[in-house]
Amino acid sequence: MSSAFYSSSIPDGTTSTIYETAPQRVYQMPELLHIIVHFLEMEKQDLVNLALAAKEGFPVPASELYARSSHQCLSSLFDQGCNSDRFAIYIKGVRDLEIPTIDTADQDRPVLDLPRWLGQYPGLRRIRMRLNGGNLYSVDQYHYQGRVVKVEGFRTPQLGQGNILAADQPPFKLLGYPAVTWLGCLELWTRELPPSDLPLVLDSIVKDLELRSTLRPSLWSKLRTLDLKGLNLPLPSLEVLLGGCPNLARLSCTLSCSGSDAARYMTTLTDILRRSGPSLTRLSCKTKGACVLMFARHLGVIPELIVNGTLWWARTKVMAENGLRIAEPVPLKDAKVGCVHLLLRMPRGWLQQSTHEIPVPHEVAQYIRNIFPPSAYIDVYGADSDSGLTSHENLWTEILRVTVRSLEAKDHEKTGAESAAVMAVS
Repeated sequence: MSSAFYSSSIPDGTTSTIYETAPQRVYQMPELLHIIVHFLEMEKQDLVNLALAAKEGFPVPASELYARSSHQCLSSLFDQGCNSDRFAIYIKGVRDLEIPTIDTADQDRPVLDLPRWLGQYPGLRRIRMRLNGGNLYSVDQYHYQGRVVKVEGFRTPQLGQGNILAADQPPFKLLGYPAVTWLGCLELWTRELPPSDLPLVLDSIVKDLELRSTLRPSLWSKLRTLDLKGLNLPLPSLEVLLGGCPNLARLSCTLSCSGSDAARYMTTLTDILRRSGPSLTRLSCKTKGACVLMFARHLGVIPELIVNGTLWWARTKVMAENGLRIAEPVPLKDAKVGCVHLLLRMPRGWLQQSTHEIPVPHEVAQYIRNIFPPSAYIDVYGADSDSGLTSHENLWTEILRVTVRSLEAKDHEKTGAESAAVMAVS
């Protein structure tokens, strides 16, 4: 037949359309069309064209269009001639919404009209505010008429007011208050802040956590992610953060100890982390004042570690040989780290030392394997790994990395053989 489809009679005398081509059959199978639409990397205009190609297949691409689109994108499509009324019943498919750019240069806080957006998109769960002028990124939780929505975007710190972050003041001016309430901050990222402002951020959070009682907890107590990269975090502040934020799972900071009091510092650090409970699952830190491996060993009570620091191998080796507990080449008793990323740099002038003082990669690799559980995955990088193997330091680090991986493979092979033997006996 030359036509794409033909008509046939059915028992009641009416006529039905029989589709012959594969694309036409797909439109008759919503489940298959749904899989195809999710699989393909389609542009939003493609989804519109697919939705308008046939009424039988309209619902699937239309719903996907709303799920992938921002309010700005949808408005642009409608301005180009799309009939918004045809898509109106699929608005409930919108989960994420991106608000067009707002200039915050002339105002302390931009406006958040939550009743409007929740009224327009009933399935909304997250709003991204695209702001100009802010340099402190946060994800906050808001409540309105029994619904909880996350709102993320850059906020502008209130500098020069003593308290850089007012714990009782949300980052946006809320329309619909008091029906709209701020439940607290879930994530805070400080990487865009000037270094001079970082201590003010930490001081504001710690002070509020200390002042609030258990009957009226701080809104910072809901923090799950706190990025203080580049800021030295004193142990007392770390203790307040972990004690006041029971859901804190990810933390980035700098840890610095005095070389003359390393033993007390490491013991206190581990005790604080133990008391934090199971919530803290990832710690990314830059270390100062002691060997990076000593820090890594005492941070082993955290499941995932990213530790960046200097390899003071000669000091650590002497401590281990003298039987000092903080440098003992064994894991902590309650170590539960499963993944370790070590970013190493060598001390200045390390190549000018006598030959017997230059670290032997195999010795260092064996020490690294010994201070972590046998099941832990360990990877080693140069602190300046992006530059490639263009220096003795990067070449030495690469040899160390390969050696660590080789020892790790032997440990896993041994563990597997032991497990097989136990199973055979049982």
